[in-house]
Amino acid sequence: MTETTTTNPELLREQVSSLLIQPLEAASVVLAAGPRVFDTASPLRIPKLVSSSEPDWVGESELIPEHDVDFDEVKLMPTDRKSVKTLIRFSNELLRQSVIGLDSVLKDRLVSDVARKLDTAFLTGDGADNSVTGIINQPGVQEATLDASDPDSFLDALALALSLIHI
Repeated sequence: MTETTTTNPELLREQVSSLLIQPLEAASVVLAAGPRVFDTASPLRIPKLVSSSEPDWVGESELIPEHDVDFDEVKLMPTDRKSVKTLIRFSNELLRQSVIGLDSVLKDRLVSDVARKLDTAFLTGDGADNSVTGIINQPGVQEATLDASDPDSFLDALALALSLIHI
């Protein structure tokens, strides 16, 4: 019988956290930037405030007006989303006879390979085949030509970025 995340969620979470997640946060460019990570393999629903109230000036002992607010949710981790996986096979003899700690070498290599794969996906992924859509391929991303020898291209890029800010 194959063991799965459904039958062993606690065992797997603890092992993966110490073996991969903690070192991966240091090795990955994107994860090292400090995004909030929800440690779950289940679909994730995050509440989102759609509309809120408008504060009013209210005097002492006056009735404070009531306002309705609307909520929605952002659904993350769809069940059909694929995940990053790898398999490294080695024999017990290799493990016993290796001069250096084979487990630490393989762990370091695993972290390095997964970090590279995740960074590529988080930054430039195209979302094909139920994978991750990277930052540069998100809807509404602006593009500008940047020429390091032309200071005006920096100003044009800055103006383009500031044009999105609604004050």
